Amino acid sequence: MADRRVFITHSSLDRELAEGLVNFVRLATGLSPSEVFCSSIEGYGIPTGASFMNFIRSQLLNTKLVVPVITPAYLDSVFCQWELGAIWARRKLPTFPLRVSSVDHSRLPAPLAQLQVAEINPQGLRDLARKVSNTFGVKLHDTTAGAAEDLLKRYPEILHRLEPAWASTDQAKLRRSARHASASGHLHRVFHKERDASFLLILEKTMTPRPA
Repeated sequence: MADRRVFITHSSLDRELAEGLVNFVRLATGLSPSEVFCSSIEGYGIPTGASFMNFIRSQLLNTKLVVPVITPAYLDSVFCQWELGAIWARRKLPTFPLRVSSVDHSRLPAPLAQLQVAEINPQGLRDLARKVSNTFGVKLHDTTAGAAEDLLKRYPEILHRLEPAWASTDQAKLRRSARHASASGHLHRVFHKERDASFLLILEKTMTPRPA
């Protein structure tokens, strides 16, 4: 069963969200731990002493379905983009991308922008479970609804905890700096106009003749 594997590619900052998806996939489909790869989750990732890059490559070669977990941190991660490129190079490899609601489709890089991307919501999770079921030829378990309900119940809290991490990436900091630099120019012009308007108002008052 070495080739019966779901490969969940994600940013290490999104570990809690990835763990929820791993649990959902297993409960919904009955896949064993050996049939799911998720690099940041203990028991589903890279064995101690293994070459990181080589092991990732070997997992991709023995994968039947890739699930990119697309968040702001995923889009900012150089390594995630490398994984995405490696996945895209294997064009026949089935892919089921999931995104958080804060990621607009227009932000997606070229490989993902050409795909239909599901959102992490009840419909998206149901579709994921069906995709895994059809890809691996396994029956959906009766726990599918419960597993999805459990993840979705915790989902807002998970996102709330992840948002500070998304804002801490180097790329996020660069974007903020660029926005601040752009805004400072606008503020500078506004202050000058306000100064000029105030000066003209004062000048008008001093030059207006007083009634006799």
